Amino acid sequence: MLAKSGLLDEFSIELGTDLQKDVECKDQVHALFGALLELRSLLKETDEYSHSYLALKEKVRFTEASALKRGQSP
Repeated sequence: MLAKSGLLDEFSIELGTDLQKDVECKDQVHALFGALLELRSLLKETDEYSHSYLALKEKVRFTEASALKRGQSP
């Protein structure tokens, strides 16, 4: 899920890296973990980012991306 969302690229983490043992990517892992904690805070503090809203937003994005791959307009 991290790779599909682009977060691994965003935090310069290679797919397959052992995030618990690889000391060379320690700073990137800390940054990614911090970002996930920020997301958790947003989810708790506001109704703007409810689970149902985020799920619907991803369904729409996925449907549009699938349509584009098939050569159709979204």
